[in-house]
Amino acid sequence: RLFRVEEDLVVYTLSEGLSSMTHRKELVKCRVAAFVKQILDGMWKGRKIHVWGAGRDGRCFLNELALLGRASVVEALYDVDDAKLGTYHNGATGLSMPVRHVDEIRAPFVVCVSMRNPELVS
Repeated sequence: RLFRVEEDLVVYTLSEGLSSMTHRKELVKCRVAAFVKQILDGMWKGRKIHVWGAGRDGRCFLNELALLGRASVVEALYDVDDAKLGTYHNGATGLSMPVRHVDEIRAPFVVCVSMRNPELVS
């Protein structure tokens, strides 16, 4: 079951006076590496996972898993946007993944969606 919580579960803060910011793609690399170590090699070891989000964040998550040789653990991407349904294909790597409607998602799954999406925040 999925429950909405009102409190922040993870908060990233920037310190004043930083001379540079970490690029979004570097954060994705760190997050995916931690996810592999703590989740895929831990409690979900040997299980197929599902990724909610076929937009930028879900594709970045999948592509980073692919760079680590772990894309095979993903069964499919899922999205609310009918325009994204079908097959995601990364021309640079040759990676292809089915994209299904989120109504078909089942556990275990990872949520990679922007909370700026009005369909999700209402």
